[in-house]
Amino acid sequence: MDSKRFVRYSFLIFCLLWIIILISDIIFIMHGKSICPTNACKVAETYVIGGKNIFQIAGIIFLTSLFILFFLYVKKNLGIFENLLYLSILSALSFDGVLIGYLYKMHTFCILCIAFASSLILILILFAIYVNKKNFILLGLGIWISSFIALNLLKFDVTTIKPPTINSSVMIHVKAKNKPDYRADLFVSLHCIHCFDVLYNLAKQKTFDNIEWRIHFLGGTKEDIMRISHILKDPNLKKDPFGTIIKFILAKKIKEIEPLEGVKRKLNESKKYFVYKGFAGIPVLIVRSGWYEIKVLGDKNIGRFLLEKGIVDKWYLIRAK
Repeated sequence: MDSKRFVRYSFLIFCLLWIIILISDIIFIMHGKSICPTNACKVAETYVIGGKNIFQIAGIIFLTSLFILFFLYVKKNLGIFENLLYLSILSALSFDGVLIGYLYKMHTFCILCIAFASSLILILILFAIYVNKKNFILLGLGIWISSFIALNLLKFDVTTIKPPTINSSVMIHVKAKNKPDYRADLFVSLHCIHCFDVLYNLAKQKTFDNIEWRIHFLGGTKEDIMRISHILKDPNLKKDPFGTIIKFILAKKIKEIEPLEGVKRKLNESKKYFVYKGFAGIPVLIVRSGWYEIKVLGDKNIGRFLLEKGIVDKWYLIRAK
């Protein structure tokens, strides 16, 4: 096989391979997963018009067009197809430079985006070699680098567009008795009977040998802020955290006090994180152990999970009156 034929087949196969990858990623996303193991794609899709699959769809359209144009150019050898290929590749490099510049600006990293950017540059090189115009490589790289630099020259407050993190809304931290095997983040409301079931059962477990708990509250009314402030000020909180929460859920009247600083902010952060992750209901339990992470929704599923892991001995369904 001569070198030109090798470049031609490499170009077509490379486009086809990425079309398959992007279609597969959309299928994975439809099932709640993704080919990309990082969260950077979720960061970007939060601020884009067109839905969470817009980048994959745009990539599929671009690569399919590129495949067809290159195939027609090889068969017909017409200048119009060559010019359209120049325009398509340079436009894609300009667009991609902005996206990678955004990731750099946000100090985040996306394996899939970086891999696609690298592949786009390889497509540029293959096409330049095929048409025997090496200067086209410099032109393409110049446009990509210019787009990258242009975005990073813009000054804006990155803290206002960074996604919410799970650490920013922790209200109560319950340490494990020993070195924990699990770290659990529990999202509950003071007005949810299913949340009450979970809190009641955890209150029955006096100590936790191998799990570290972090409690997040969802709410935002003046009464929510007042009750949470009472919970955080209660002297029994450290000794009996879940029982203390239940006490103030069941209390019909509470004394009006000055709300603790940070409670309202953490409630807002909890809401942002909940919406960002797309959770539909409460309670929600997120458990991590090393690289392992699982999300459990609903009181019955949470109870079943904790029983299976030996974190609790029994599980009751008790409804608050």
